[in-house]
Amino acid sequence: QMVNTEKLDRAFILGLDTNEENEIEILHIDANWDGTGEGKVTPVGTQFPAEVFPVVSLFNKPELFVFNDFETDDRVDEAMKKWLLGQGLRSGILLPLLDGDRPFAAVFLESKEIDYFTKEEERAFELVSGQLQAVVQNEYLLQATTKRAQELATVAEVSTAVTSAQENPQAVLKQMVDLTKDRFGLYHAHVYQMNEIGDTLMLVSG
Repeated sequence: QMVNTEKLDRAFILGLDTNEENEIEILHIDANWDGTGEGKVTPVGTQFPAEVFPVVSLFNKPELFVFNDFETDDRVDEAMKKWLLGQGLRSGILLPLLDGDRPFAAVFLESKEIDYFTKEEERAFELVSGQLQAVVQNEYLLQATTKRAQELATVAEVSTAVTSAQENPQAVLKQMVDLTKDRFGLYHAHVYQMNEIGDTLMLVSG
């Protein structure tokens, strides 16, 4: 609501995974919006290694960055220029969100017009940046708490299955891998057993 969304073309919330030194290692798209109707917006869940985006160095600074023209802006590397210009995008606003010294997310708004964002819109973003940070941070905290509760419930469910089905270990193993895969959102879950000699792992359930 802070910008004229009739012409705004794309919007993203980028989640940031950092290491112990607060260096950004992975970027992932946690929310997106497409105002073009073309359906070419990068899907939620897409991940990028930080090294492919040199502009990520800006995410460590708690300030608003305005890109009046991606094509001529020295802060945008050639690979990212090619990606943005290939989608017809020409200008944007980047708002990094930090928890103390730790960058945890960034809001990125993009337009197909050069010099799209007005000074009034820039000031509006600066004024509400603290509230925006709190909203996004609380949402991430809620998601993490919910995920943790689901994981603990899965552990309890597996423990109950093991206790109640000692007479059928194969069925327990099958239930364990199914629960683990589904509840933790994994692509594969396997259980292997070492042979008597100790030189081979055998797949017993997966």
